[in-house]
Amino acid sequence: MNGQSQSAQAGQSITFTGLSGTVSWSVQSPITVPIGRYRYTRYYANPSSGTASSGGTISITYSTSSTLSVSISANPMSGNAPLTVHFHSSVSGGTGRYSYYWMFGDGSSSTVANPTHTYYSGGTYYVKLFVSSGSQTAYSNIIAIKVVVSTYSYTFYEIGLPAGTVWTVTMNGHAKSASAGQSITFTGLSGTNSWSASRVPVSENHKHTYTT
Repeated sequence: MNGQSQSAQAGQSITFTGLSGTVSWSVQSPITVPIGRYRYTRYYANPSSGTASSGGTISITYSTSSTLSVSISANPMSGNAPLTVHFHSSVSGGTGRYSYYWMFGDGSSSTVANPTHTYYSGGTYYVKLFVSSGSQTAYSNIIAIKVVVSTYSYTFYEIGLPAGTVWTVTMNGHAKSASAGQSITFTGLSGTNSWSASRVPVSENHKHTYTT
């Protein structure tokens, strides 16, 4: 840890004291254990390295299996946009010192073990994780994140126009018209939208117009 080394027998703990700030640590992996005159077993550490920024304990699991295995989970897995999702990875095997590559399904990626990502657009996004360890690369299960965009409608009412006069409202470049006394409604809206109401001439022979 931070250039200091300590050793212990199996079943014993190793403690570093007087630490401050964020420190990096790593353990020996693999460990070769003789089981006969010409035979030996290799034990791989999981995790084999990491960082610490406060006091606590870290458990290191040694396994004879070197097959790299990856799985992922997410919380939450659905909700309204913008949706912030916390991802968690579970990795075992390999030779330690894992490299992570998350693909969030919206063109974004991350190289940390347990990232957080925010989705701003509606849709279903398929997330997977690639992990490399030594010469091995494995990929995780695929999980689906469902993001919903809430929509709303907006209704306009006119006041003051003579009967039979046609009036028009434009919302985000899309125009709708109605006769005086009738309303105009836009549906399926989301986010912030711009609108405008046009000036209305009473008749071709009358120069007076109504403005909003």
